[in-house]
Amino acid sequence: MRTLIVIAAFACATPTATEKPAAAVQEKPVDQAALVAALVQKHGESARARAERGVKQVAAFWRAQDGDAAAMKAFVEESFADDPDPLLKRFSAAFEQIDGHLNEIGRALRSWSELELGPELPVDQTFAALDVGAHLSEDLFTTRLAFVVLLNFPQPDLNEMVAQGPRWSRPQWAAARLARGFSLRPSGAALQALAKAGADAEAYIAGYNIWMHHVLASDGKRLFPRGMRLLTHWNLRDQIKADYAEKDQALALQRQRLIREVMERIVLQTIPLGVIDDPRVDWNPATNTVSISPASEIETEQMQKQGKRPPQPRVASDREPDTRYRVLLDDFLAARRLDEDSPLAKTEIDRHFQLSDEIPEARVRALLTQVLSSPLVPRVAALIQKRLQRPLEPFDIWYDGFIEKAPEGELSRLTRARYPTADAYKKDLPRLFEALGFSPEKARFLDSHIVVDPARGSGHAAGAERRSEMYPRRHGLQGLQHRRPRDVPQRRADVLFVRSRRHADARRARHRLHRGARVHLPASRP
Repeated sequence: MRTLIVIAAFACATPTATEKPAAAVQEKPVDQAALVAALVQKHGESARARAERGVKQVAAFWRAQDGDAAAMKAFVEESFADDPDPLLKRFSAAFEQIDGHLNEIGRALRSWSELELGPELPVDQTFAALDVGAHLSEDLFTTRLAFVVLLNFPQPDLNEMVAQGPRWSRPQWAAARLARGFSLRPSGAALQALAKAGADAEAYIAGYNIWMHHVLASDGKRLFPRGMRLLTHWNLRDQIKADYAEKDQALALQRQRLIREVMERIVLQTIPLGVIDDPRVDWNPATNTVSISPASEIETEQMQKQGKRPPQPRVASDREPDTRYRVLLDDFLAARRLDEDSPLAKTEIDRHFQLSDEIPEARVRALLTQVLSSPLVPRVAALIQKRLQRPLEPFDIWYDGFIEKAPEGELSRLTRARYPTADAYKKDLPRLFEALGFSPEKARFLDSHIVVDPARGSGHAAGAERRSEMYPRRHGLQGLQHRRPRDVPQRRADVLFVRSRRHADARRARHRLHRGARVHLPASRP
């Protein structure tokens, strides 16, 4: 969904970079030079550069409700530290607890929507959309803790980080991460709107499964095995990639072309509503017709365990409403509420480059241009075409035949046999780590900090943000498949990690070692 957010942001108009946030305008500008002079007089000339930057950063976020010029002067003179190092350690310890517990609470509230823990209830999505920390940023500014950070630590922009970051020490990086955690001053309402839009988008995608055994070829044949339930779009894409390894390439090509038709129907929003995550109906994408599936073909037991659907199947070709684009628009409108609260990056696109991904837009453009214009592109295309012995088709962008591997069906059979439950997979983790080259001691250490849960949608990894966090054990899966989990950034247990929310600006920094990880495994499929 993250990629879709960026696409939606490109498609909509946003304020220009020269517009100044209205909320940051002061009726009576603060005399920053006088404040700096007072700090230099008190702390010495060596504090000038730090004082100038700190006062400027505080002024950028100070609002009328924070007090008048006299209140700001009193705060600055009282809160400017001779030595910021003890202050950094204090904030590091505090935010490890704050962010760690909020992460733990959020994961628990989303568990009924994200994990296969039994039938979903209507209230589960409401819990998933609840952000109990939505007003934390407001509280940190209201209590002036955020201003203490902005006054005492540098808040570098991306250009400064790229130019000077390679020479920074670990404490310097920690200070930068701490201050960049306050790159926004969003309201609780804005953060709650973001949380709701994000949860709604995740729920929409998590339920967007296609039962491939019930997707018919143009001649009415079933090309896929019973029980294959693929999440759009990454599981559909992965199935295209997997079919390059199939022994029967004629069948594999039919499957790939059928998946391409499915994707086209989804993107063009002509897919019938009744075929989404419902194995009780058959669908012919070529004619876009829907019919009742024979009782002998319906995966009744699997259907009862996975997903939710209406009591009776929808046997009609009526297309899905424009829900996908409504979700995209809602997500964009929620993100745009942060524009006026972000002096460092005033649009959603800017925040992705400046704060989330921390890579200059010009560099991304250059990389994409370099890849697409490379003289190797036509040579690689010619090689793929030669190997396939046919003209290339659009889905061949996912050609996955450069690495020799077994067909996916065989890999899934072996995976299900070895790991019939999540507990079986968990017990085998030490051996897997040792096979990857870790020492037995390190393998046991890693295993002790990982818990395996069954996911309703695609699997992914979720890390802890508090070193003392312990995880409850959960019930296991009925079987696993050999299919990649959804691509998501993996957590790094060091000070350089950028926080897990949509933007680094929306949360505080992670400064301490974060131990523990949770692996969400995809639900069982053939």
